[in-house]
Amino acid sequence: RLLDIHAKMMKLNKKEDVRLGLTRSDYMIDGATDQLLQVELNTISTSSNGLACGVCELHRNLIRQHERELGLDPESVVGNTAIAQHAEALAGAWAEFNNQSSVVLVVVQPEERYMYDQYWITVALREMYGVTTIRKTMAAIDAEGELRPDGTLTIDGLPVAVVYFRAGYTPNDYPSEAEWRARLLIECSSAIKCPSIAHHLVGTKKIQQELAKENVLERFLDNKADIEKVRKCFAGLWSLENDSIVMSAIESPELFVLKPQREGGKQHLWGQSA
Repeated sequence: RLLDIHAKMMKLNKKEDVRLGLTRSDYMIDGATDQLLQVELNTISTSSNGLACGVCELHRNLIRQHERELGLDPESVVGNTAIAQHAEALAGAWAEFNNQSSVVLVVVQPEERYMYDQYWITVALREMYGVTTIRKTMAAIDAEGELRPDGTLTIDGLPVAVVYFRAGYTPNDYPSEAEWRARLLIECSSAIKCPSIAHHLVGTKKIQQELAKENVLERFLDNKADIEKVRKCFAGLWSLENDSIVMSAIESPELFVLKPQREGGKQHLWGQSA
């Protein structure tokens, strides 16, 4: 149904002059080569950016407390500025919308586990840039959202400049038609999406699999050296349509991870469990 919404936007020739991407690229170390290989690119609801900054401070404080035993310099811990960077990006998109009375809409789950992770970003937005945020579930957006004739999305009468998705990445986020109506309403609006439906779909494993195929990167990059650098960091991605890979996985399951088109963790199978 995400593809259906994307197809509707294509049919309407919906223009997205400004897009915002807050992505996270995940890597694992390949045991055979000791190289970092990209296993996925997350394009929607990249989490833990707020909490990660606190982890750096935790490490510094622990080293300070046990500096003599550890023999480490607390200042050697690399800093993390994810909160400030995310706030800067969201504020930049908000400014592009060019409406001082507009807000940033944070789309959340009904029982949000990452509330405090998100909290630090919204605080930074308010304190550093004076930008107001509101939090709504998809069901609430369906109930309270309206689309003005000029395409402006409003929630409780407030114009929405940016829609920051921290939900909408798992089938569990769409338990009824209300959530699907909300997603379509957002996509039809002039609000800057983070991400848009197209950018959301880019994060699927199928798209990443296609990008890893021969001669595909050449459609997007011109410099051969850059193409080789990007391709070198790809981990192998195959579909179950590849019979030879399926046979290899059956013979050596410890060399493969089975992952469906799902986000949000707890989706991986490996070894004999696959």
